[in-house]
This record gives sequence, structure tokens and C-alpha cells, in this order.
Amino acid sequence: MNRIATVAAWSPRWGFGCGRSVLLGLLLAPLGAMLGGCSETVPVRAEVSAEADAGAEASGTNAEADAEQGAVPGDSSWPSPSGEIPSAQEAAAAGKLFEWRADSRDIDRIVIDTDTQQARMFADNELVGWSTVATGVATHRTPTGDFAVMEKVEDKRSNLYGRIYNSQGQLVKRNARQGRDAIPAGGRFVGARMPHFMRMTYDGVGMHAGRIPRPGHPASHGCIRMPAAVADELFDRVDANTRVTVIGSKGPSYGNYAERIQQRQAESQALQAAARAREQGTAIDALDAEIAALRGEDLPLPTASESRPARDAAVQEP
Repeated sequence: MNRIATVAAWSPRWGFGCGRSVLLGLLLAPLGAMLGGCSETVPVRAEVSAEADAGAEASGTNAEADAEQGAVPGDSSWPSPSGEIPSAQEAAAAGKLFEWRADSRDIDRIVIDTDTQQARMFADNELVGWSTVATGVATHRTPTGDFAVMEKVEDKRSNLYGRIYNSQGQLVKRNARQGRDAIPAGGRFVGARMPHFMRMTYDGVGMHAGRIPRPGHPASHGCIRMPAAVADELFDRVDANTRVTVIGSKGPSYGNYAERIQQRQAESQALQAAARAREQGTAIDALDAEIAALRGEDLPLPTASESRPARDAAVQEP
């Protein structure tokens, strides 16, 4: 696993063993935009796992290759002490897709700007890195709001977008969508890869490694694509509940999504506690357990031999 912190990304030399021409990469970027698809998506219905477009899958390891191309000669002024970072276009012209400080702290907040197509990473309220990203195109805007990392899957595959092969293993449809495109008899659907997936919503939005064909421009079906090296680093440095804020002038607003999910989880836990108490006690016991769970308190479950006054006394003891 490549670790950004172990590479001299800030020194004036090529990182990650990349010997390819940045100019060639920039010249081929428009072609990549036409041939490559999104490596993630926001599903059209709720409760569907995040998906990726088959274009990224078709490119094999191109996501990793593109990310390596971004780790080119560093400039110690990026990010500057003021927090300013170059625009995605300026960074691309300089052969960059990201910069990262040599720091071992965990990331406690990520801010993604869909207008500038960039992400900032913070540790202890200090800017420790930035990255060019690719968010959702006009037909699949990335939602704005306050989120948290809900799940991490190192080698996720889309359950909606991918490629279709026939019974002989030959590719018959790229950029295929499960349920929309027919699978020939004996054929199979292969979901597109979404490496280092970090879920942000239950309807499929997340961050993961993916191609960025035109830095500064949206390219996905709603998720946040990142250079492979950045996604790799973040995957190791974020935990469940790491804050992710998405800002921008377009896209649906999800508001404080993380808070709503937290409330729903608390309510679910309260109902489960009430159900357990009801099995072993009375309806009042169930209500007490539900209230305690919502308050984040622990209430002893009743036993058949206990009387309610005795249980109340036990709870009230200091």
C-alpha cells in the first residue's frame, strides 16, 4: 500500500516512481473524458449501495496510474500557511493532482467543494493536504451538506454499473447498468471497481479512487472521485464518524445528514432496548428502557423475581 507520507511529494522530484510525461497526460485528458466513465454513482432509489461506471473498470489500473501522475514535483508553498491552494486547473498545469504534508495524524474533517472540484483534509483543525476531485455531473449532482464516514470497504464493486460479458467471456457492453441492459444467456454482469470506498450516505454517495479526466470539471454519477494515492491514504486515516462537509452552489442539499442518521440510530437502539425489556418485564419497563436508551443511559433489565419498587431503588442508588 502506497503511503503519501513516505514519499517526498513536497520535494522537487518525481514521486511514486512516475516517469511518464505530464504533458502527454494533459493532452490525453480530453480523450479520457470521452472514453472513460464515472467510477461511482448516486443510485436513483434509496438504500442502494454506491455504484461505479464501467469506464473506470474498463481502464483497469488507470485510476492508480492517473493518481501517480499527479504526484509530481512538489512546491512547499502548497498548501500555504494561509490555507490557500491552487485551482484545479493551475495544479494540473503544474502537473499536480494533490499535495500532502508529511504527517501521521488521523484526518478528522474533510471539506469538499463541488464548485472548485477540490477537497481539503484537516487534522486537529490544521490543513494537512488538498486534492483535486471529480464530483457529480449535471444529471447526477453530488449532494451538499454535513456527512460522516459511515462505512469503509477496501475493494468495493458497484451493484448497479459495470460491464456485461457473454458466455465466452467476451465484453459485449461497457457502461452497462444492472436491470437496464440485458445479459445474454450464460453471460454475466461485473460491477465496476470502487477502491477504498468511504460511504457517506445510505443512497450510495461516497468517496473512492477514480479517474479525474478533466481536472476542475465534474465527471462522476454523484460520488467523489479521488486520485488513488489520496483515497488510499484517507482510507487508512479516517474512522467511522469522521466529518465530511460538502459545499457548492449546485446539487441537492441533504442538510445535516450525519445528525439525522445518528438520531435514527438512537431511536432504533431505543426500540430494541424496549423490546428486550418488554420480553422480561412489563410495558412500563419497556417504556423506561426506551427513554433511557434515547438519553444514552443504561437501565438494568428486569428479572421475573424483581419487584418494580426494588428495581427503581436500584436505579436511584448513587
